[in-house]
Amino acid sequence: MLGTPSLENYLVESGFELVKDYYTEEAKRPDYVVMGFDTTLTYEKLRIACDYINDGVAYVATHPDMVCPVGVGRSIPDAGSFMELIAAATGRRPSMIAGKPNPLIIEMVMEKENCSKEEIAVIGDRLNTDVMCAINAGVMSICVLTGETTKELLETSDVKPDYVFDSIKNVYEIIKE
Repeated sequence: MLGTPSLENYLVESGFELVKDYYTEEAKRPDYVVMGFDTTLTYEKLRIACDYINDGVAYVATHPDMVCPVGVGRSIPDAGSFMELIAAATGRRPSMIAGKPNPLIIEMVMEKENCSKEEIAVIGDRLNTDVMCAINAGVMSICVLTGETTKELLETSDVKPDYVFDSIKNVYEIIKE
């Protein structure tokens, strides 16, 4: 697993057994390589993950965001950057991305909360994950221009949200409707 300690804890608490070393014995090998945002990433963790991926172990990722904002005008590499590194090293991409833009999370919320698509909106600052997740799920998409997406990017992108606001503070304008 490549991921933060909180992802590791979540997987362990959910009953998964994590494999942290490389094994050739079938009984000790993982069923999946799970890759997410990882602030504890080391070359050794990358090497082990790539070895398993090269061996044909199934590979899944949490999300494809290239960067994670850490302050005004600053960001650090995120899971999407790691996916590109792994693709360059192994020639393989994840067989599944569990998070955005996969609509599964929205479908799970609709089921859990017993609500319809018309009652849900996804608000985010990224066209390729947040807005695409909403589009893929068939729910309202709202893009806020407080993060990754700019007006210039919106003009050239094929991904078109239902609404665009300068800030999340302006979302109330459509809630009144």
